[in-house]
Amino acid sequence: MCTFRVTFPPTAKMGSYQVNATESNGETVKENALWHYNSARAHDGLPPIKIMPKGVKYEELYLS
Repeated sequence: MCTFRVTFPPTAKMGSYQVNATESNGETVKENALWHYNSARAHDGLPPIKIMPKGVKYEELYLS
C-alpha cells in the first residue's frame, strides 16, 4: 500500500490543506485525497469538487 502526503494549495474559498492519502484496491491515492479534501470542504459548508485544484503536490511517505 502506498501512502502519500498530499498538499492542496490555498484557493479562493479554502486555505491550504494537507492530508495523508493511501491507495487501496478500489481507490487511487488521488481519489482518496480528493475524498478527504471534499470532506473538509463539506465541513466548511462548501460543495464538493470533481477535479483536483492546480498545484496539488504529492510526497511519497515511506512508513515502517
